[in-house]
Amino acid sequence: MATSASAQPVVAARVMPEVMTTSLAETDRGTISDEAIDYFLKFSERADVIAIGPGISSADDRTRSFVRGVVERRSSPMVVDADGLNCLSPWPQELHGSTELPIVLTPHPGEMLRLMGTSDKSALNDRVAAAREFATTHEVILLLKGSRSLVAAPDGRVFINSTGNAGLGTAGAGDTLTGLITGFLTQAITYRIPTGRDRERVTALDTVIAALYIGGLAGDQAAHKLGMRCMVASDIREHLSAAICSLDPRGEKP
Repeated sequence: MATSASAQPVVAARVMPEVMTTSLAETDRGTISDEAIDYFLKFSERADVIAIGPGISSADDRTRSFVRGVVERRSSPMVVDADGLNCLSPWPQELHGSTELPIVLTPHPGEMLRLMGTSDKSALNDRVAAAREFATTHEVILLLKGSRSLVAAPDGRVFINSTGNAGLGTAGAGDTLTGLITGFLTQAITYRIPTGRDRERVTALDTVIAALYIGGLAGDQAAHKLGMRCMVASDIREHLSAAICSLDPRGEKP
């Protein structure tokens, strides 16, 4: 977890002792400065996956420069969400993901329009086509949120998620999904699954699809217990274990 200096990361560390924090150079507005790029990239060498965006702001040009510099010079897979997306909007034509260093984008419809460089809502009338075109053009994995969230792959395939409900529109649910995707990707980097006689690495695409499905399933279980109107993001997090165990009850036991 990286924050600007004024954010006092020690607070987060005291509340959640399992979270490692560091401070980054900031602008006069208190947001992350592009002066932090080299330090951040050096610090992130210890990380298998980087997530960037939630809470960083996109109002300052130096913050926008920081995000672009980090994405361009990344040495790890990256998940970009929230203001990370806004910092890169409209999406730079020369910026592409790759199989070795995938970029996962997780926009809601408003962020998607900004990435596309338009304010015309009709551009998303065909969500599947819009997501497919963007993912293939820029070679990214695109998770477009909505009433039925979908995942578009760089090879043109599109997957529609069957879990989730309106309660997932609560503030912070997108950040929760970003964390879930990042955690799953980290596991996928070192875990191999049996496929016949060989053992192949779980792909980033597989991982994003699984994270979206399980996050939605946790939201469904939270809604069943609490109702959609009363759900908050932490309710989704607190039902993740139950969601995973419901899919693999034997595999989760020691």
